[in-house]
Amino acid sequence: LGGLTNSLGLVYVDAENCKTSPQDLMNLITTHHGSKPAETFAYSKWSAKSQQTKKYREAGFRLLQADSGDNNADIMMCLDAYQRVRDLASKGVQGNIYICFHGDKGFTHLLEKLRAISGWSSIWVTSNEKPNKMIENSASETLRISSSSKGAAKKAPAKAKDAANTEKSQKVLKSTDDFKQIIMQAIGEDEIR
Repeated sequence: LGGLTNSLGLVYVDAENCKTSPQDLMNLITTHHGSKPAETFAYSKWSAKSQQTKKYREAGFRLLQADSGDNNADIMMCLDAYQRVRDLASKGVQGNIYICFHGDKGFTHLLEKLRAISGWSSIWVTSNEKPNKMIENSASETLRISSSSKGAAKKAPAKAKDAANTEKSQKVLKSTDDFKQIIMQAIGEDEIR
């Protein structure tokens, strides 16, 4: 599992800038965190009867209505997420905060500020196939969801991929060492030198 274990999980979604289904978000985050997040919020200019509203409600998100105007959902989400983590940290609570959006560079400031709060990890959740390095470097970690799948096959977090590659490399090295030992026994050490 990534992030902090035995910690509070919070989820904040810019539903106007997130291309992943709400249920896929919840599944990935629950798996990553090790348990269902304690609080889940989605920000948008919600319409009561829209399919998007229905999908977010079914996935268990609390919907927060943004005022009309550009970037209002982003601003509200940033202020709420930062204030919530600061309040919890002041009480000694630690955790993972998942910030879900596709690729808006404006969220780098939020990810950096959250990452700097002691005991908290800021985790960017995205389906962006070519994530912006500036955003990735602002977060404690990045979780990627394959946008070509319906949630069944998810891309592993970068750290998990690195661990899997290291394990494969170690197996190859062990196989190479075993091969060398067999050759040495068959030919004899004196013949090789």
